[in-house]
Amino acid sequence: CPVSKQVWEQGYQMINNIPNLTIPTSLEDIIFPPQTVPPEAQRA
Repeated sequence: CPVSKQVWEQGYQMINNIPNLTIPTSLEDIIFPPQTVPPEAQRA
């Protein structure tokens, strides 16, 4: 079953409080983190 909105927001805030960690804002960022994507893939 889907995670409840409350649980999702709590987890998001907890992650958001960790320094030097960026929150992915799109599905592409989740699958292909910018720091690990080769230049060829970034142009696509």
